[in-house]
Amino acid sequence: MALPVLLWGLVVGPAWAGLPTQGTGVFINEGGDVITARHVITDCERLFVVKDGRVVRGRVVAESVDYDLAVVSTPLTPYLSAILAASPHPGSQPVFTESYDVLQSMENRSVQVFNAILVPGRDRLTMMSSVRPGASGAAVLGEGGLLLGLVQERTAKGALGPILLSRSRQPVGQGATVRVRAAPAADIKAFLTEHHIAFMESARPQLGPAQARAPRAATLSVGLICDAKD
Repeated sequence: MALPVLLWGLVVGPAWAGLPTQGTGVFINEGGDVITARHVITDCERLFVVKDGRVVRGRVVAESVDYDLAVVSTPLTPYLSAILAASPHPGSQPVFTESYDVLQSMENRSVQVFNAILVPGRDRLTMMSSVRPGASGAAVLGEGGLLLGLVQERTAKGALGPILLSRSRQPVGQGATVRVRAAPAADIKAFLTEHHIAFMESARPQLGPAQARAPRAATLSVGLICDAKD
């Protein structure tokens, strides 16, 4: 997609702000740094960050192939930044996760407490979730609104093992079980620490048990548009 050159921090018209985003990111600190899945920003000649009708240039300042995580520096001042869960995630529990674009038009956002379920996993979070393409990099918010993880892959169960839907042309049969994998908070913290990126963690809930998590996810989230290299 050919996009015009934008100056750092320039506010553009509503038409640009309404472009469909290719991925999602999460404010990880008060300085405006955004964390996302690395594959969202791979091979981008220019990267644009969308937030509340504003489009700005983003700059990749840290990335890891092993973690499939990246941090994008922005000139934005977040109203709220994510707080990582201080302790390992528990077993099965209801969580909330959704892409930036879907969050913008979600009719029941103000009352949405959860929309996905964590299932037992080993090194990554695994969820039963209906998220669609564009959710890579989206926050996984657990009880209390703490950040448990970051969406990375949609997978389906195949005869030879999991099929990565975003990276495979193999067809998935109707009725196939689709699950979503995410980087756990432990991996996110290790990655951020290695790259000296500031973040906050806590065991203290940020929301009450019955408070909607969707509004918090919407506040934390940004959309990402990649102007790919030719």
